[in-house]
Amino acid sequence: MKWAADGFCGMEVVMGKLRLGILGNGYLAGIVVEAFEKGLLPEYELVGIMGRTPEKTGALAERAGCAPCGSIGELLDRKPDYIAEAASVAAVRDYAVRILEAKCGLVVLSIGAFADRSFYEQVEKAAAANGARVHIASGAVGGFDVLRTIALMGQA
Repeated sequence: MKWAADGFCGMEVVMGKLRLGILGNGYLAGIVVEAFEKGLLPEYELVGIMGRTPEKTGALAERAGCAPCGSIGELLDRKPDYIAEAASVAAVRDYAVRILEAKCGLVVLSIGAFADRSFYEQVEKAAAANGARVHIASGAVGGFDVLRTIALMGQA
């Protein structure tokens, strides 16, 4: 598996926009939505947001003009090219392999999930088997690094 830190790993978009889903509905997800509102990510189409709290997810999705999703399956049904995780280590552990098995790229903010060597190897296998990429947002100010990673993916 190729790991990318703040960069692009091989997806070329000739026409159209990359489709992005967000996993999480808290502060960091709000930063990504705000970037869309300000027109900072013109090369992306936000297709859905999934979070644990239906009310918060619905409100954030309405603000973003995309679909609120009640499950990871529902978010994957929206056919995102990438899902940006802005939730928790538990969310990465719960959903990373399934996302990669759907041939969807994953931007991970909660990199602590990879401290578990066995889980790391599962993710590595799933990515390699499905031609998917895992991008790791580095640094302490994760929300801004997620935005930078997403922006760089579209510029490369």
